[in-house]
Amino acid sequence: MDDQRLRAALALASTGSLRKAAERMFCSQSTLSDAIKGLERDLSCTLFTRGSRGMIPVEGSEAVFAQMRAVITECDVLAQAASDLSAGIGGRVRVCCVLSATETVVPRIYQAWDREVPGLGLELDIAPPQQQLSDLESGECDIGLLRAPVAREGYHERIILREPLGIATPKSWHRNASITGLDDVRHRPMVRLASQHGPGLYPEICRMLANLGIEPQIQQESDDMSTLIAMVAGGLGWSIIPMSLRARHPRDVVVVRDDRLPTTDLAAVTYGDTVSAFQQRFLDLIQDLGRECEHDFAMNG
Repeated sequence: MDDQRLRAALALASTGSLRKAAERMFCSQSTLSDAIKGLERDLSCTLFTRGSRGMIPVEGSEAVFAQMRAVITECDVLAQAASDLSAGIGGRVRVCCVLSATETVVPRIYQAWDREVPGLGLELDIAPPQQQLSDLESGECDIGLLRAPVAREGYHERIILREPLGIATPKSWHRNASITGLDDVRHRPMVRLASQHGPGLYPEICRMLANLGIEPQIQQESDDMSTLIAMVAGGLGWSIIPMSLRARHPRDVVVVRDDRLPTTDLAAVTYGDTVSAFQQRFLDLIQDLGRECEHDFAMNG
């Protein structure tokens, strides 16, 4: 139903004057009269009585006009949502992230979201890298936050955060030894990410250790970062993790730095050549938040 006819009827109902209602609607009296007649025809009822005192709503019409106002409100909401969608500030973004992102950019996203991108819905879940890649390709996820490099056909990545790596060690090891770097753990058992974890962190760690001449004694593997840190907490071995996760299991895990460890890149990853306007807004925002996190790393170590 044409919402302009509804607006015309409400304008006439509130003024009782065809002339005043036409002025309010910025149209001629004949145009407004035709709109009212068309609306009455569509509704198969009479809305106004015509007489010397003007056009007056018929008795009992209040409920109909109340519904008109509700319909107009819904139309306004729909129009605003469509406008926001076109401008990149409407719709929704479905995001998956690795565990470490929940310690860096994710809290900042929630803090900034409504303020920076009003009207844009956000669905955010934790998922391992391989699942993220699969969900991106199938269209179940719009943007993945995972460790670079991805380097797979069809995927596009944007580095949003460079984060230092640390050596996670069981706290019990520190009772009888001084552990300050890789040289102090190289001959001890290691627990590491499995190759199934994803394309980014696993090969980077393997390459880095090989370049340092370290042949790790692999005790156990896991493709889940949370489980990996739990293994360290249980005393199974040392591991290399993003520094943002150093507060996990603080009573059982000690994380130390080694200047030879490289940084690890967190990337925002999309699949395909098309990025919607509101997905682009998310990418722009999260890149700004990533810079804030890097500044915090530099200030706090």
